Amino acid sequence: MKITSTCIALGLLFFSAFAKAQRDTTTITVDVPKIVMKASLGVPVPMGDVTVELIEVFEDSRCPSDVQCIWAGHVKLAIAITENQKTTIEKITFGQNNSTMLYDRDGFKIYLKGVLPYPKTSKKIDKGEYAILVERLAFN
Repeated sequence: MKITSTCIALGLLFFSAFAKAQRDTTTITVDVPKIVMKASLGVPVPMGDVTVELIEVFEDSRCPSDVQCIWAGHVKLAIAITENQKTTIEKITFGQNNSTMLYDRDGFKIYLKGVLPYPKTSKKIDKGEYAILVERLAFN
């Protein structure tokens, strides 16, 4: 009786260990990590060997978030991209649900993902409040 109980206990232990090992070998797909940084007006933000800086906001005609508009509007801005001490100024019109590529070299990409703050009818945005959201993707 003791031998039978011991064999059953060892069998269950072996089976549970095998079942656990099977569960741990499941393949999980993971997305490429996304790094999003906020770059305030006039503040250079390093992203690897590249620096991104919001230089100026020329126009902000986006529809305020507390109003319904026929046209979503856009933001016109200038962004400086510096690499190896060489600066390029990009003038960009950024619209709703937009993602604009700012930089692409050797599997390293930088996208403009948003402009903050979003307008509201109750508050005028001062120029110094503006910032951009930039996303860095690196594929090696």
